[in-house]
Amino acid sequence: MGCQGDAESWFVEPAEPVFWFRLPPPKSLSREWFEKNVLPCLDLSSLPVEDQLVTYVNHIVSQIGAALQPLVGRWAKMLITGGGRHNDTLRDWIQGRLQELEIQIVEASLAVIVDFKGALIFGYLGLLCFWERKMLRVNKRVPLNRASVGVCIFRLGWQPLIALDWCYAKNWTRILIWEVKAHSAKDGLNSLAIIGAILAYFGALYGISRITGKEANEASYFRGNRASPWYVVAFGMIGASLSGVTFISVPGWVGTSAFSYLQMVLGYLIGYVVIAEVLIPLYYRHNLTSIYGYLGQRFGRCTYSTGAAFFLVSRVIGASFRLFLVALVFNLVFERLGFQVPFFVPVLISVALISVYTRRGGIKTVVWTDTLQTACLLSAALLSVVWILQRLDLPVSHLWSTVATSPHASIWVWDWQAPNHLVKHLLSGAFIAIVMTGLDQDMMQKNLTCRTASESQKNIYWFCVILVLANVLFLTLGVLLYHFGEAQGIVMLNGTTGGSLEIKDPGTGEWIARGTDELYPILAMDYLDSWVMLTFTLGLIAAAYSSADSALTALTTSFCVDFLKFELQSQLESDRRKTRERVQFGFATLIFVTIVVFERINDQAVIQSIFKVAGFTYGPLLGLYSFGLLTERSVRDSWVPTVCVMAPSLTYLADRFLPLWVDFEFGFLVLLMNGALTFFGLWFISRPRKPSDTGPWSAHWSSWSDR
Repeated sequence: MGCQGDAESWFVEPAEPVFWFRLPPPKSLSREWFEKNVLPCLDLSSLPVEDQLVTYVNHIVSQIGAALQPLVGRWAKMLITGGGRHNDTLRDWIQGRLQELEIQIVEASLAVIVDFKGALIFGYLGLLCFWERKMLRVNKRVPLNRASVGVCIFRLGWQPLIALDWCYAKNWTRILIWEVKAHSAKDGLNSLAIIGAILAYFGALYGISRITGKEANEASYFRGNRASPWYVVAFGMIGASLSGVTFISVPGWVGTSAFSYLQMVLGYLIGYVVIAEVLIPLYYRHNLTSIYGYLGQRFGRCTYSTGAAFFLVSRVIGASFRLFLVALVFNLVFERLGFQVPFFVPVLISVALISVYTRRGGIKTVVWTDTLQTACLLSAALLSVVWILQRLDLPVSHLWSTVATSPHASIWVWDWQAPNHLVKHLLSGAFIAIVMTGLDQDMMQKNLTCRTASESQKNIYWFCVILVLANVLFLTLGVLLYHFGEAQGIVMLNGTTGGSLEIKDPGTGEWIARGTDELYPILAMDYLDSWVMLTFTLGLIAAAYSSADSALTALTTSFCVDFLKFELQSQLESDRRKTRERVQFGFATLIFVTIVVFERINDQAVIQSIFKVAGFTYGPLLGLYSFGLLTERSVRDSWVPTVCVMAPSLTYLADRFLPLWVDFEFGFLVLLMNGALTFFGLWFISRPRKPSDTGPWSAHWSSWSDR
């Protein structure tokens, strides 16, 4: 059809200056480029279709001739392949333009292979990925991160496929194919090694559970037989207090808030002194299994149930969120192995494993498994520090000077309007420690497994020392991560966008906006040594599991003791064990469903909001215990649930809208405000204690006030 038309010279001239034609080969034109830049010119020409076709064929021949003319004399033959070989007019015109070259056409017997050579090449790349677990990169500058053909196509784009067509006609195929290398992911460490390490880790957890679960009974599950060594409890509590969120977040915070988080850690110490000197003697004196028993005997049944219910809600959401992070890590491992696994599979595996190794021993098992998990957590951070120092060619003796001279090493913040002001952090840290440790069944259940109150107090004080050192370690790791990223030119902190990061993508070389929470994971997975990736994965899993396993045990304990009244029943030991196992299975199922719901929501902002709302449940606990310990007033028990719902609701509204009118940010002080509103609400529904208001807790008040 094009042979019947007349070529128009007007089209050749406007297309010549297009920048693309000046680029060096190999290169190609996509269909989208043709539709955007060529078709509009042809449509505006009002030429017959025959003239449009012959005009553009003439243009193609002109460009091919210009590109190949410098090679005339060096080559004697030229092979035409691909879809263009079927166009006789195009072939003849090229031959007429380049008469010095002998045009050769692919034989008919090879036509099918040649026509589909792109599919064959990428099929071969896919087999390499699947069989040999290899990654692919082109020209040694575009490393790929996933062993799958789909990502190969995405990372390489369609251009290499088209470039193979173009280069084959110009004898450049040989060069490009030589530069397509295959290399193992992370210098030889593949995901099978990670799977093996994870299996060994879980095997160790199960082995501990077998040892600690021998001859276990209800006292073992709920109290650990009050026989746990205090130093084991102190060390293991680090893993529970440093969750997976903290493991990831604290190093990244260094870029936006430097070492100011250490102010809050110092505030923790104040709170732990209160726990050691006030709450632990109180719990031991009254031989409590569930710490919320205090609320029942001090105020009444409604208050007791309200406090326990707030704990259940916050712990279910918190444990689900932490295991949600672990499930994401498992999914990444499965993807690197080349398997497409539904999201619920790693979630089910995680929840099932926790249920299996805590089913018999309960808190007695958790005390010892937390020790292993804390060791993995701290080892991951410590080894990361060592490897980064090696990559930076810095001796360990220069660690202190490197951190001290870093712009990210400042600690104190004196701007009153800042959410991380020194006073705000000290107060927030103190009350966070009191509430999330001293008023939390999960954390205190471990402390109550010590033999005596004095040993439990000793455990708290040594835990404080280890906690400070652990947080300094993670902050130091953050400084080194930023130092490494900036030295390698792969990390750029952008303070104008709310403290976000820009990290260079290893595949495309583009700068991509990231949150500070992504600093440690991305560098560990893509830029640091393979063993850093392995230890990071184990550390994250250990951090999440140390929180989740104790949470499942504490949820079961609280429900059995606070709602099913185990301590008041006279059932047989076997019947109580069956009931407890059903309760644990129910909470494990609830956590599983909650995690799947998080994944279905698929909106990080929504999930973070849910997690934040769960944090507001600690405010009423702070108000209830403060009112009970600091006053002798009696409350209207049936009104307490209303107060405990209204206080966090008002706190949330104030935190959400008050900064719009007043130049002040509450930061972590929302916990203090929440507790204060609960306290004043309880005062409003209370009356002075009458002489007739006697009970088991009147003795408690006298003994505590005499301290």
